[in-house]
Amino acid sequence: MSKKEPQSHIAIIDSMYELLAEKSFRSITTKEICNRAGVGRSTFYRHFHDKYEILEKENAQIIDGVTHSMNKFLEDGDFESLPYRLLESVDRKRYLSLIDVTDYTVNLRRDLHDAVERYYLLYFKQKEISQKWNISFSFAKDLFVATVLAFLENSLRADTKDKVDRNIAFSKKIVGMFMKNPVDPSNN
Repeated sequence: MSKKEPQSHIAIIDSMYELLAEKSFRSITTKEICNRAGVGRSTFYRHFHDKYEILEKENAQIIDGVTHSMNKFLEDGDFESLPYRLLESVDRKRYLSLIDVTDYTVNLRRDLHDAVERYYLLYFKQKEISQKWNISFSFAKDLFVATVLAFLENSLRADTKDKVDRNIAFSKKIVGMFMKNPVDPSNN
């Protein structure tokens, strides 16, 4: 698909989001999407195989944005800007519409988990975080992934900038611990 999507393509996607605001994904039919978008079924199928493909592609865009933010962090090591990059990389309304949809191949939360986990493996495994902190690799990985995902979701759900700023400050402290040398318990 080109950079400039045809109006019918955009209308189909927008219709899906409108319907998701009204009902569950499982109960949405292709016919309803077509009616809402003002397109025929043949037009729908020219753009998408089925309703799952719409959300798979939308999820992929969100994952791409998060992945790009994580890549920038891996490239420049700018930890301070990472939370802002993550939030800027995601369309808030679309994220919140999709995060709780879990149906067959459509599961943004699972896909985000997998994407963040890959970056943990790329970045933190080489720093031997679990050995540094004397914890299991699995625990360190799960804690990091859960922190990033909780930050992202709670910050996108936050209704004030102050709440987002507090989420950023606290998340930086938690993730920052992964980047520092641990405190020697014998010195306390």
